[in-house]
Amino acid sequence: MEAGPSTVPNPEETEHGGEVLKAVPIKGYVLIDPGSEKGDALSQKWKDDAKPDRHIVCYTFVSACIALGELLPADEMRNAFPLFVISGKPAEIFLHPSLGHERRHKLMKDITKFGGTIASNANLAQVIVCDNTLPSFDTLARKYAHSNDVYVEPPDWVGICIARKKFEHEQVIPKPTGGRPTGSKRQEYTEEDDRDLAEYLGRRLPSRDMRGRTGNAIYQELCERADLYPWAARHTWQSWRNRYKKNQIRLDTMIDSWVDKNPQPVMGKGQYVISMSKTAAKEARSKARGSGSGHRPPTPGSDGDNPGTEETGKKDKESKRPRKKRRVAKAPPSSDQDQDAEGTVPNAEELMTQMISGSL
Repeated sequence: MEAGPSTVPNPEETEHGGEVLKAVPIKGYVLIDPGSEKGDALSQKWKDDAKPDRHIVCYTFVSACIALGELLPADEMRNAFPLFVISGKPAEIFLHPSLGHERRHKLMKDITKFGGTIASNANLAQVIVCDNTLPSFDTLARKYAHSNDVYVEPPDWVGICIARKKFEHEQVIPKPTGGRPTGSKRQEYTEEDDRDLAEYLGRRLPSRDMRGRTGNAIYQELCERADLYPWAARHTWQSWRNRYKKNQIRLDTMIDSWVDKNPQPVMGKGQYVISMSKTAAKEARSKARGSGSGHRPPTPGSDGDNPGTEETGKKDKESKRPRKKRRVAKAPPSSDQDQDAEGTVPNAEELMTQMISGSL
């Protein structure tokens, strides 16, 4: 095995049974860095069809064979080059157990052939490759979402990098924070902007009774659907909302005028439906009962304009209640009354005396 001038011999080559030679061997492997101009020049210089057993391969051949525990065929190293490298050092890539044995072995071969090294655990890794069809992928993605130097990638990512010959991750697009970009000029509103906004709100919230015209979601949705409303890109959703709030009376009149010319079905398709609160729903039902055919007519004796109705109702209730009988105790005659009675009624002896004295 010969190390080209652009490479540094690795002691691992001899520790695992290889031999480092000072001259280009007739039979064996010549390690070069195919990513450098000197490496390409040496490859052309030492390549000899008359010496089929001389293999010129990328220096990553050694680490790939050691990681896999086998001597790779030279043909598998034909297009290999140091791809998975960060600041001149092999990128630490962890293969999650969710990938399974066979897929992990294949990914290990591709990663090590192209300059990467396999991390023993996720804490040491710069890239974690995980099965994106399993919940563990979402768990890892959330865990490292705010990390600046650890990426979580699906298994297809390795092959994509090799095919593109570029070690890269999906570009992270910063989430818009709203407002006008620094240094940009203010985009003034036009009459056409107001007409477009009035038509949009007329379609989505045709009635003033429908809540949501001063909320956030209706305007966020407006700016998110640039395919349907390309004119919305002129302003941010916050700006559209403020435009309505500051000109609510005038825009409501424009909306009513548009709806009169283009009647919209109540709670029809395409409208922005917001669920009512329990209190609002109760008030709406009460209002519907009061104005609908289900309103109960006043019953006799319940009309508030009939005087004496309340008093009559009380008497009717009282008449239905069973009355309790009152017991009146008779007081016995007093002693004075008894004496008067005895004094006025003469006894038999007095009558005989009166008769005798009268006859004399």
